[in-house]
Amino acid sequence: MANPIMILNQRFVNSEGFFKVLRPENEWDVDIDAPQLIIDQLRTRRIPRVDVFSFRQRLPHTEPAYDFFYAVDNTAAIPITSYEDWWKGVNHRVRLKVKKAQRLGVTVRSVSFDDDLVSQMKQIFDDDPLRQGVPFRLYQKSPAFIKEKMGTFADRADFFCAYHESEPIGILKMVYSGSIARMMTIIGKISSRDKAPVNALLAKAVDRCVEKSVHFLTYGQFYYGRKGFDSVAQFKLHNGFKKYDLPHYYIPLTGIGRIYIALRLYKDPNERIPESVARPMRAVRDKLYAIRH
Repeated sequence: MANPIMILNQRFVNSEGFFKVLRPENEWDVDIDAPQLIIDQLRTRRIPRVDVFSFRQRLPHTEPAYDFFYAVDNTAAIPITSYEDWWKGVNHRVRLKVKKAQRLGVTVRSVSFDDDLVSQMKQIFDDDPLRQGVPFRLYQKSPAFIKEKMGTFADRADFFCAYHESEPIGILKMVYSGSIARMMTIIGKISSRDKAPVNALLAKAVDRCVEKSVHFLTYGQFYYGRKGFDSVAQFKLHNGFKKYDLPHYYIPLTGIGRIYIALRLYKDPNERIPESVARPMRAVRDKLYAIRH
């Protein structure tokens, strides 16, 4: 990415490659309240070429607020009212797992982001080379690498670690932006899966959101590409997440930008592959990774 561009006291980044798409820096965490003023600035200021201006609408605003071209993104979110409401709405197996973690002595504590936590993270990350069937990007990485990757937004984040006795068995990172908390990381040791550390961490995240008067706890997308209701979506549904559709705007500013939109190049490449083709390809990929690791 190129250096950030300041427009109306907000930071934006321009994509690399042939098509230049300008987006808000940290776009998941910011609202764009005056897009037309930004567009006017892009058309009049001497700044690097911008073919398309893109921004997302965030919860709770699910209906399109602007008369621009948009595609529909989906996000997974728990609407936060009270811990009791969340507890009643989750799958009964989730409640059993949270209670099991408590019964087995799993504790979840808020922890500071420091070298000691990075060391504990490394123990968790090095537990298994694969996550959801693919190589885990933080497996056997150096403490410096982990600190860099996990330290983003640390000034507005909470870190929670799940412990069994003195052993760290799970980590959760949650970043706050206005009335929204975004889970960036929630990982448990595969070898400690029987102790349900992920369920214990998620329960703690909901409790903290209630404490901080957060309205939504988000965790990526509900559906990715054309996968539909896969194991990740199932996990989210059972744990109280709901699917929300949100407008993602794309405003062409040049002829090249109009080509970008006409060809639907804003779509993830995975969305262009039919699921009937992608599913067996993923199965073969997962088998190869399992054999290799």
